[in-house]
Amino acid sequence: MKSIFKSEVFAIDCSDNYFAMEFFTLLNQRLKTKSSICISANNFDKVYEDLEKLPTNIKDSKKVVKSSKFLFLKNSWLDKFSEYGVKGISNELHEIINNSSYEVVFLNSSELFFGKFYSSQVENLIVSLISMVQYHNKKIVFSYNSQTKNGFLLHNFLKNICDVYYKSEKFMEENSYQNEIEIFFKTLNNPKVKISLLSDKDDFIKANKSIFSHEDIEFNTDNIDSDINILIINTKKQLEPTKIKKLKEHSSCAKLIYFTNENSFRECDKEYYEQLGADLLLTKNFDFMEYIKYVESQIDINVYTKKVKDFMSHNYSNIVTYEQLILLIESLNQNKILYSVLSIKNKYLNEESNKQIRKYDFIHYSDENDKIFVLLNTTPSRGKDILMQRFSLFESMINIHKEVSV
Repeated sequence: MKSIFKSEVFAIDCSDNYFAMEFFTLLNQRLKTKSSICISANNFDKVYEDLEKLPTNIKDSKKVVKSSKFLFLKNSWLDKFSEYGVKGISNELHEIINNSSYEVVFLNSSELFFGKFYSSQVENLIVSLISMVQYHNKKIVFSYNSQTKNGFLLHNFLKNICDVYYKSEKFMEENSYQNEIEIFFKTLNNPKVKISLLSDKDDFIKANKSIFSHEDIEFNTDNIDSDINILIINTKKQLEPTKIKKLKEHSSCAKLIYFTNENSFRECDKEYYEQLGADLLLTKNFDFMEYIKYVESQIDINVYTKKVKDFMSHNYSNIVTYEQLILLIESLNQNKILYSVLSIKNKYLNEESNKQIRKYDFIHYSDENDKIFVLLNTTPSRGKDILMQRFSLFESMINIHKEVSV
């Protein structure tokens, strides 16, 4: 997404109209606009109630309100829509936008503008309004609730043509959204994705540092800024609930990935951690690729899965000679693909062990009567856990070769 200064079309998806009013106010403050217009499908009383709350939460909001014009749809609006169609309504909106000096045009609760008349003609109207705004070097903001029928249709259309899209999933009756919105604006003006990891597991830290080493990603394990995009928590000792909640509140716009120390969790456990702010909950037996794919989906950068897919497209044999083992490890290092190297004495394994090979496993039979396992997409400690469970072994029976672990 572009910065707010370069953006022309904003789509704000929210169920709380007060959020939309705060967004409009803070946007004007950031842009330092001299005048703006709000055309609202909500009634006067509702908007007035929201405007009355602004000074309590946003400093100098009265200046924005004073420099803004507010227009409200008449009760007969949809009757006119029905009588004159899209063209008649289009003329009115075009005249307001075309013959004014307003720098920002805000269509508040815009899904309500069209009643039951949403159609491809309405979408053409929206495109023409956007074109006019762009021609006059103005900005246009659409707020809507995608949980409604028209809001959903409008969202599916706008998401492909807007410069800035923001969805507020919270609902607060009294508190302000200012911090959340300000962080979002700051993120837009800083194109780098920010990921923070809170962990005391050395191999997990090392793996993440390697994977998220990307020019468009700022990855750190030292501090947790309030404007981060992803917060990952994976510690040996489970954090106190209040600590998790406080970290989430500190970085309210971040997606929180939380690792529990349990082997599995019940549905009630999932609900509990979701209430604390976890967006993705993973157990001790987590799938590394599931974890990475989730991060990639949130930051819209493919940092790892494509490399693994390209590597596996060569159709390597799962059972390798010593020479092949060396070449395999060299190739994994060159491609920066996470792997673990572990060994188990043959006396601890039965004849069925050869059949328990995953797609991302490689095995070498050494001269010391043991098997060397190369496990892809796995940290050394997690690799040991996997082999312990797979072959019903004790921890002491499995050796980690740390010098080639990641």
